[in-house]
Amino acid sequence: MPRDHGSRLEHVGLLGTKWMMTGPVYAKALEKRGLKLSIPDGSSQSMQYSKR
Repeated sequence: MPRDHGSRLEHVGLLGTKWMMTGPVYAKALEKRGLKLSIPDGSSQSMQYSKR
């Protein structure tokens, strides 16, 4: 994960596999850096995979 080089990021969005978006790994890593995490809601996640 890139380090924050003086930017004022407070909130990030995450797209990826369902496990990646809902699992604890990224949420914990971002929380340690003081960042809020947003992921698509359940219906949007389903739509992402149905378009393949």
